[in-house]
Amino acid sequence: ATGVTTTVRNYTISNAILDVDTALLFHGQATIPETAYFASGTERRNPARALQIFASEDLIIGFNRAHNRYQHWLTQCLPAIDWSLRQERPNGARLVLPPLAGWQEDILRILCYGDVPRVTVQAGAIYHLPKIEYSEFLNGTTAFRICLSARDTSRRILDRLPRAATPHRLLYVPFPTPFYGSIANEIEVVDLLRHSGVFVVEPSLPVAERINLFREADVVIGPVGDGLTDIMFCRPGTLLWEFMPQHYQNASFNRLAQAAGVD
Repeated sequence: ATGVTTTVRNYTISNAILDVDTALLFHGQATIPETAYFASGTERRNPARALQIFASEDLIIGFNRAHNRYQHWLTQCLPAIDWSLRQERPNGARLVLPPLAGWQEDILRILCYGDVPRVTVQAGAIYHLPKIEYSEFLNGTTAFRICLSARDTSRRILDRLPRAATPHRLLYVPFPTPFYGSIANEIEVVDLLRHSGVFVVEPSLPVAERINLFREADVVIGPVGDGLTDIMFCRPGTLLWEFMPQHYQNASFNRLAQAAGVD
């Protein structure tokens, strides 16, 4: 069941200071606490050091401190960008982003946002923004809640990505750098699954291939971690078998599954 879903708000902030390394926004030297994510929110910055950004378009923050991780880019940054750019804007829009990896650019192109004008901000710098838009997607508001808005962004990606036929309906998704601990006998587990006809989704697969694999999957198996983010592209009724360590329970992928109608 979908259950209660979360509300996501967007804010327009005047005279903000952006610290690129933490993705925090400040008024003067004081942190705007609603922008703290993987940061304490007690940091202070000297606005006199800030570089000035001027733009005729509406400026939109499109990243957070964890933007380089697959889960956070797909479930937080992309919905923030997508829902902001869908609004009618007489002045146009310009994204505020750091340099991105190739796979991140690939997903922006799938959503037809690859050519949206940008301000590219650099690590170690702070910037003064006369006016900036900020979405609660970026501060983790939706991480442990059911979010149909994020699901809607994933559906828009599917609508724009050409479908590619695949014979692989049973998937195993390894997580090569698990934050939660490793599977002690993963080599044996993978060998058993392969011999049972399960396709192992390697981390090196191009993002479009990954998405098409998940959109056709009947069963997805794997340990908790970034690799399971793509369940947001699964059909309703797909079965997720998630390995979860007893010492650290993380419901974020369960919430993605609920939003997508995955069992």
